[in-house]
Amino acid sequence: IRQVRHLSTPPQRVCNLTAAIGFSDFWPDNDGVVRSTNLLVNVDGVYLPSLALATVAALSSNDKNIVVTSPSTLTVDQQITHTGSGFQLLNRYYNGTLDQSAFRTATVSSILSGQTNPNIIRNRIVLIGESAVAAMPGISTPINLHMSPLEVVASSLSNILEQDYLLRPNWLPLLETGLLLAILVVVLFWMPTMPLIGSALMGIVLATLVISIEAWFLVSKGVWVQFASA
Repeated sequence: IRQVRHLSTPPQRVCNLTAAIGFSDFWPDNDGVVRSTNLLVNVDGVYLPSLALATVAALSSNDKNIVVTSPSTLTVDQQITHTGSGFQLLNRYYNGTLDQSAFRTATVSSILSGQTNPNIIRNRIVLIGESAVAAMPGISTPINLHMSPLEVVASSLSNILEQDYLLRPNWLPLLETGLLLAILVVVLFWMPTMPLIGSALMGIVLATLVISIEAWFLVSKGVWVQFASA
């Protein structure tokens, strides 16, 4: 689990009025792209939930506690969330349009002035923060190099509520390595003995097999196998 040395909290008065509190930081991969969400971090021995997870817990009708049931499983009000190593989830980001993000947005001034119907936020989860313009340059994600932090939090929250996210289980690197070694054996020791056309066809079959396996895991199991995609 990720260790955090410094923590900035809201004023005490704000904390006293809140049902839950969580962190809203996102850590990029080595290439600077944010693909995952840490649901928990370790702050001097205390596990602190992400803002998205804390929101899910606050919405629970019965048990609002976040229970760690295993090194890769969390439970909130009987909803089980399976995670990857270090309580991480790989985000599923939602495509919007050039004029509108994937989530409905409105400025506070437009609601107060009556330009926007206040009913759009009635009985809905509302995240308040900087606009996409004010948050520039934003956060680099696989679908948007300048996504606002608010939209990243919204994506993470939607992923948890809908149980719609990606995982990389601990056993997955072994599967990837084993399959790649098997393909390497075929390429080095079998394909050179085949006719040119047969060798070309075998290459196409292997490439199709790899892409099909990756697509099947991604669509049916929500598991991200790293063969053909980055």
